[in-house]
Amino acid sequence: MGKADIGILVAFRLKPHLRPRERTGLFRRLYGYVDQSQFGRYRYEREGVMSAIPHVRLIRGAMILREQDAPAVEEFLRPVADIHRRRVFLTPEDQEQLAPKKPRM
Repeated sequence: MGKADIGILVAFRLKPHLRPRERTGLFRRLYGYVDQSQFGRYRYEREGVMSAIPHVRLIRGAMILREQDAPAVEEFLRPVADIHRRRVFLTPEDQEQLAPKKPRM
């Protein structure tokens, strides 16, 4: 069992004092979103924190990350969420998604 077989499951629940607008803004900053203008004529993909971090998104508040990426995500979430962290065994599909991407030429 090597380092590549282990990942970090980060599950979080937002604190109850957040208003719906704040929750939406937080998820947009975390996961990114698609912005449209001119009645859908133009589409802009806005990146979030997770755009640069390889991850497997399980549900809205749970994701699997590489061990070295977990602290950055936890630091982002800590002020607004209760965080739960566990080490998990990765499936071959998870390992493929979490593998560093090779640059295109």
